[in-house]
Amino acid sequence: MVIRRAVFNFTISTRRGCPGGPRKLTRSYKSPANIFCNVSYRGHHQNSLDSLVYSPSPCTGTDLHNAIDDTSNIQSNTFTDNQATTRDSLASSNDHISNQIKYNFVPQIMLINAMSLAPKIDEVAEFVLRNDIDLAFVTETWLKDRVDDIVVGISVYSILRRDRHVIEHGGVCLYIKDGYRDFKSLNALNCCEEHELFRVYLRPKRLPRGFSCIVAAVVYHPTPSPANDNCILEHLLSSLTLAESMYPNCALVVCGDFNRLDTKLFQYHYGLDLILTNLHNHFQDPITFPLFGLSDHNTVLVCSKIREEKSKTSTIVFKRDLRNSRKAELGRFLKSIDWNVILSGLHSCEELFSAVQDVITTGLDILMPLKRVRVYKSDAPWMTNQLKSLILRRQHAFHDHGPDSRQFKFYRNLVNRKRRSNFYNSKIE
Repeated sequence: MVIRRAVFNFTISTRRGCPGGPRKLTRSYKSPANIFCNVSYRGHHQNSLDSLVYSPSPCTGTDLHNAIDDTSNIQSNTFTDNQATTRDSLASSNDHISNQIKYNFVPQIMLINAMSLAPKIDEVAEFVLRNDIDLAFVTETWLKDRVDDIVVGISVYSILRRDRHVIEHGGVCLYIKDGYRDFKSLNALNCCEEHELFRVYLRPKRLPRGFSCIVAAVVYHPTPSPANDNCILEHLLSSLTLAESMYPNCALVVCGDFNRLDTKLFQYHYGLDLILTNLHNHFQDPITFPLFGLSDHNTVLVCSKIREEKSKTSTIVFKRDLRNSRKAELGRFLKSIDWNVILSGLHSCEELFSAVQDVITTGLDILMPLKRVRVYKSDAPWMTNQLKSLILRRQHAFHDHGPDSRQFKFYRNLVNRKRRSNFYNSKIE
């Protein structure tokens, strides 16, 4: 959450015997002040449409430029004798900042059918910046080559375009936030120039576990017909399959205006303007906003879900050292005991059982004592303590002796032999 801060220089009266005039404090007091507007969070609940809309603070007058003094509630004498109130308010504001809501590591997506982007660029830019959009997909831009990128540019965003050259209208573009600096167009996936779409490779800083990158595509399917529908569907399936082979474990995001195209082959879809993705578990339900200008398509916004707080991934258990050497020591210990002396004088079964149990427990506590072991729930079943010990030795050999040393190669080969294949073979046997 972004918090606007206002800095004010406060004055207090001079001490007695000092030169006249106000004396300024040596420091400035910073306080979170809601002066201009109510700042909204990123990634709201799908039912809270009003929370995403800009809402100015209540003012006493209609002149927003002169209403700051009425809405900020700034007092002339802020520093009082009771400084505890100020410290408590600052502490509570800091706690509020530190307890921010955590969202999934997926981009915030916007999809619009602009129907001429250039006249509406100011309104589109305001919506994009206000909602902190990461990827803005736009169809029907109606742009031509003679229109420069500066005309339809948005600050802190890069734009990728595919314009029509001959036929009027149409065209698609994609706005990418500067945080996604590692991106490139995937022109190799285009089979022909008939389809009005393009794809781009994205590598953000963070992604959900299991995904290596994002392959995004923006599509405009203007003329629905059985032949055209089959052609575009076949092209999409083949190109996405090729993208998955080029970038394993990639996340797919396909957005655009499909004009009632039958997308049952795809698992995830929404409405007329479709957002197809395999990241659906990390997104909220799409939210629709009013259209821009005279466009006949609503604006679609998709926000990330709030990350669920995971339970503790590790537990403490008590285990004994069950190596063969320890078992042999325990056997020698029990064999060396004169059981006739211990069991003499005992008659009932309970007494005999208790005496034998005490001897065995004493041997276990001496030779195989209980040790605290931290067990991680996320560990694979073949990730045993022995394998972890070998991996640790391999890492030490790598850092101490180098990757070409005999020590490192020995432990590397040993770890490879002890991996999951050995675990499953033992289960099958």
